[in-house]
Amino acid sequence: MPGAIAMAQISPSFQHEALNLIFRDRFTDTNGTSLANHTPEKNTATAGWSVAVGTATIDSNAADVGTATPDIAVVTLGVANYTVRCLMTMNAANRFGVILRYASTTSFVFIEGSGDVNQLQLRTRDAVGYNTISQTTFTWSGAIQLVARLDGSSVSATVGGTTLTGTITEAQTAGGVGIWGWSGDTADWDDLEVWK
Repeated sequence: MPGAIAMAQISPSFQHEALNLIFRDRFTDTNGTSLANHTPEKNTATAGWSVAVGTATIDSNAADVGTATPDIAVVTLGVANYTVRCLMTMNAANRFGVILRYASTTSFVFIEGSGDVNQLQLRTRDAVGYNTISQTTFTWSGAIQLVARLDGSSVSATVGGTTLTGTITEAQTAGGVGIWGWSGDTADWDDLEVWK
């Protein structure tokens, strides 16, 4: 079927499913273009990118963020259960991540890489602050592939062969995905895809 992909190409643990691509962005645009003014290659939702906090721009055909704490750019999907794939590159020892399900700036689930302390964390943000669901030691080196599956309150994220799983308590019924950076131009994101 056109637009479908065998799940085995995304994650061996879901080989029985065939998924449809609902969002893709390879961030091909003029350097300096705000993500708010950038059109993704494929987007079945009605809205495009929104820069919720700070800045997020195109830099050398990848997404980049500014110096806020944090910078957040998201696209609303209108669905809650999906698989996210993204290429993440750390350029300096700091914190960055991919938002896996987003409701607001104080309610989202994300995967965070921390180069300064060599960690990979599955986290949530709520009205009180940041919470860690699962974490492990992880050394960042170059571009690393993220694949995450959200299904109800269950989330599983694999980054560079390391998998984190957990149960989320966020009350989101329809989500969005995005990028999250902390304090500076320390990471790039590319080839962001969402499969339903």
